[in-house]
Amino acid sequence: MFILNSKRINIHAAYTTSDGVRYGNLTNPAVRQSLGVVEIPEPTPPADYSEETYYRAEQATAPYVIYTRKSNEQLAQLTKFKLDAKLAVIREVRESILNKLCGIALAAQLAGDTATTSAYVTARQSLLDITAGLADLPLDTIDATVKSRYESVAALCTPALVGALAKALA
Repeated sequence: MFILNSKRINIHAAYTTSDGVRYGNLTNPAVRQSLGVVEIPEPTPPADYSEETYYRAEQATAPYVIYTRKSNEQLAQLTKFKLDAKLAVIREVRESILNKLCGIALAAQLAGDTATTSAYVTARQSLLDITAGLADLPLDTIDATVKSRYESVAALCTPALVGALAKALA
């Protein structure tokens, strides 16, 4: 960050002195030094800083950068948005799996394969329950929890049904 007369200055922009001398930019260190432009380090952000949890405002005068923590309401809305997006993807994958399982189970039923048909009924209910309680978990644990639940569903399946779970188990 560069400062001239206690104000931030963009060294890549054109600059005109009070005497009317125009510079195309101030990228040359010698020119900056002759004008009294000083480089100062960027301020250290708060220890828990992230773009999701803080606003970062820049201004021309000191303090040159201000970090403002977002409100608890805003952070809760962000978490809800992320959760809703994650659950939408989980439900989309689940729907695809249920459709595949249903087709396999229908063929198994027509062929008289009662083991696969019975396993389908159990697996179907487990898949419908796969999102239960996820909203109460920390966001960073949901993927592992869902994968574990898919693995449990796969354990209930006959070999004929396991292939439908391949995308979720990958």
